[in-house]
Amino acid sequence: MQQALLDAWLGGRDDLAVVGDEDQTIYTFTGATSDYLTGFKRRYPEACVFRLEQNYRSTPEVLAVANRLLTRSGGSPGKRLVATRASGPEPVITAFESAEGEAAALVAEVGRLGALGVALEEVAVLLRTNAQIPLVEEALAAAGIRYQVRGVLFFRRQEVRRALSVLSSRTARAAGGGLVDAIEAIWFERLAFRRDQEPDSEEARQRHASLVSLLGVAERLQADGEHADLAGFLAEVQRRAADEAAGVGGGVNLLTYHKAKGLEFDAVLLPALEEGLLPIRQASEPDEVAEERRLLYVGLTRARVHLWVSWSARRTGPSGREQPRKPSRFLDDLVPVDAGRVRPRAVAAGIGTSRAAPGARAGNGRAGEGTAGNGRVEAALSSALGERLRAWRRDRAKQDEVPSYVVFNDRTLAALTERRPRSRGELLAVEGIGPTKLDRYGEELLRILSADE
Repeated sequence: MQQALLDAWLGGRDDLAVVGDEDQTIYTFTGATSDYLTGFKRRYPEACVFRLEQNYRSTPEVLAVANRLLTRSGGSPGKRLVATRASGPEPVITAFESAEGEAAALVAEVGRLGALGVALEEVAVLLRTNAQIPLVEEALAAAGIRYQVRGVLFFRRQEVRRALSVLSSRTARAAGGGLVDAIEAIWFERLAFRRDQEPDSEEARQRHASLVSLLGVAERLQADGEHADLAGFLAEVQRRAADEAAGVGGGVNLLTYHKAKGLEFDAVLLPALEEGLLPIRQASEPDEVAEERRLLYVGLTRARVHLWVSWSARRTGPSGREQPRKPSRFLDDLVPVDAGRVRPRAVAAGIGTSRAAPGARAGNGRAGEGTAGNGRVEAALSSALGERLRAWRRDRAKQDEVPSYVVFNDRTLAALTERRPRSRGELLAVEGIGPTKLDRYGEELLRILSADE
């Protein structure tokens, strides 16, 4: 559309000058393409092309890292940024055993920069997604470091406000199965949210990641054991939202790579350079991976003087469990060829801390095994998964010395077969499964259900 508008303005003239950087094309998911720039000479054969390779922003050391990323990408042939600034400190590229260690080191780096005279407002932490920002907020707040979130504040995002609104109307369910389980159950029912099922589109992934981040807040509350109910969680979120809003206008800048385009800072910190985060997990095609590389290029070149890059060997994933991580494939491109790989090192942690899913709700009647109330229930129990659940119920009832229906009735088994819960929270959303049965049978059920996938 921009090209069509430009053509309309030009008419039949060729009086035109265009400036751009094809290596900063990072919005292809909205339709952007660098083809109009790289193909300019084909459309205007008489045009003169001037390479603007003198860089007035960054030190030679920062540009050396950016140049290595471009050179090894096989991208723009012959392109090499040349610094006009004086020499500065070497960029730091490091690794950590855990996300907690990485966060502690990030906070320490901000403190070190401050001691060198770098203003907090000239420090930026760039993340791949908005949902990664709250964890950095928490680390900085615990250390008493001022920060500001650039762009839409996390707790003002539409999906965050909607998710919290759904919880506000269900506080009476707070104690059921524990705080995290209760929240997952409500979101599963009302928002069809599944923690371990990320959507395909960029915007939907961002919304999903926001809810996963909120669950992380709930997990830390539950681990502390204080105010670990929905009312306490909502109060904690309200406090964090107030702190976030109060930080607008001053302190360390927290923003995504996309939001950072066009900006510059004296110091830039790039944590979490890991496979699945940058490049993001959904980037599977070569063109998608190439765009993730350009995102990193944009991030690197936001820095004037100080650049700090890291990854962690362990980090909590969407499932809520800590998972091993691999360094981003781009990291090896940032270091000199003879420098070897960036290995993790141990660092002591220093931070403080709408509708129901498919399938009808199960009833509470005491139908015995084999006495399904309708054709839907009978069909569900006749499936391979239904048969396995009935066999498990039969064995468990014998073990507990109770009738089968005391374990679960047929309608509950049918609902499990149809909805196939994948977490304790999703189990809790199935009627007929309360906190007691969740604790007693939950892990066994999840093993059966996951084995069927």
